[in-house]
Amino acid sequence: MTDEVLAEGYGGYAVSGYDPDVPGRQTVTVSYTVADRTRTAAFHVEVLDQPVAGDITSTTGRCGT
Repeated sequence: MTDEVLAEGYGGYAVSGYDPDVPGRQTVTVSYTVADRTRTAAFHVEVLDQPVAGDITSTTGRCGT
C-alpha cells in the first residue's frame, strides 16, 4: 500500500460502525473517495466499560479497494 496525496477539491472521509457508548466488539469502517475511487479500511475494536490507561490492542485490520 502506498500513501496517496489528496488533490485540492477532493478529500474528506467517513467513519461508520463505531459507538463509544456501547461496550463490546465493533467493526469500525473508514473510507474516502478521490476522483471517483473509494478506498476503505475496516478494523475490529473492543469498547470497554471503563478506559484502561495504556491498554490499546489491535485485534485485526483489513484494507481493500
